[in-house]
Amino acid sequence: MGTTERSLFLGAATLLVCHAAPALAATAPGRRLFPVLDRILSSSAVALTFDDGPGAPTEAFVRLLEQSGAIATFFLVGERVERAPSLALEIVRCGHEVGVHGYRHRNHLRLLPWQIVDDLRRARAVIEDVTGQPTRFFRPPYGVFTLTTWWEARRQGWRPVLWNRWGRDWEPHATPASIAQRIGEPEAGDILLLHDSDAYSAPGSWRKTLAALPLILEQLEAKQLTARSLSELLLDPGFRGRECVASPHAGQRRSLPAVPEAGRQPASTRQREVDSCACW
Repeated sequence: MGTTERSLFLGAATLLVCHAAPALAATAPGRRLFPVLDRILSSSAVALTFDDGPGAPTEAFVRLLEQSGAIATFFLVGERVERAPSLALEIVRCGHEVGVHGYRHRNHLRLLPWQIVDDLRRARAVIEDVTGQPTRFFRPPYGVFTLTTWWEARRQGWRPVLWNRWGRDWEPHATPASIAQRIGEPEAGDILLLHDSDAYSAPGSWRKTLAALPLILEQLEAKQLTARSLSELLLDPGFRGRECVASPHAGQRRSLPAVPEAGRQPASTRQREVDSCACW
């Protein structure tokens, strides 16, 4: 290999390493260089988070959370929000928080920088337009950051989030018991990761997650812990989680208001609906 070829090779290798370096944020040493939120200082609560929605199963998860008085942060996928805008809006109506999980659920290590930037900006536009709620948190698909992902998240003002307890509920052989066992015995301040959709997981995996959720919530109750959103644990004054208002339709599936133009409504209209909503 000549000098020119060697220089080109070393240059390309350096760029590749820089591109992938933030993926080390998933490790303890990597978090020193690329800090992410994977635990929160708290004395009485954990942060409950869901990825990959919204989808048809999301309604069942929100119902169960309503019954238990739990509040969560849902990391939404933009393309899923466009397909189910009313479900995304209902998440917010019931007092939960939304974060960004990308527009499409793709591994950023396989994307070019401009593709990542476009994906994240499209995701933010769709999610905020439909829900009327500002996005403060970002979790990349598969929990994998690249240098472009990292800088664009910072540019958007998002706080990068991972987790420290997960149920591995997307796996085809997962069971409700295995999901609850993998979550283990959470401590105050832990960030729990589950999935409310099987759009990018094993078919039907959401059913096992839904069956595991009461077991997980019972474990929290036994330890005198509550499930809250990320913003609530961080005491963010810009977010106010709330209990869902009792609905005369409780226990029944009710039609949600039509959301024109793929969910786009004036922000003032959406906020009035959020303030006055009653959950399912």
